Amino acid sequence: MNTETTMLEEEGDGAAGEPGVLHVLVMSPDAFVSVPLPTVGTVEIGRSSKCAVRLDDPLASREHARFHVHTPGAALQVEDLHSANGTRVRDRLIDPGALIEFAPGEAIIIGST
Repeated sequence: MNTETTMLEEEGDGAAGEPGVLHVLVMSPDAFVSVPLPTVGTVEIGRSSKCAVRLDDPLASREHARFHVHTPGAALQVEDLHSANGTRVRDRLIDPGALIEFAPGEAIIIGST
């Protein structure tokens, strides 16, 4: 059974019109961790200690995937970094190097995480 990695949005600090803060919610058989994302930028996901979102999953590559976070309100994207076992969005394997849009709350599956 696969568990999922997804994006969640928290409420802003109460200022009118302020966007929420995005987090990656990492769920695996051994972990349940929330990692905040930058407002704009990229975030690497994988087994390497260099990755901002570290996965303790033997099916994940050292540098498995990258999230692309654009200006608030813009589409989010995920990119598979030519991983050995691939990255799934909407239960479909994505092409390595392709930028695939996804919405907050959608599952991104990496190995058993």
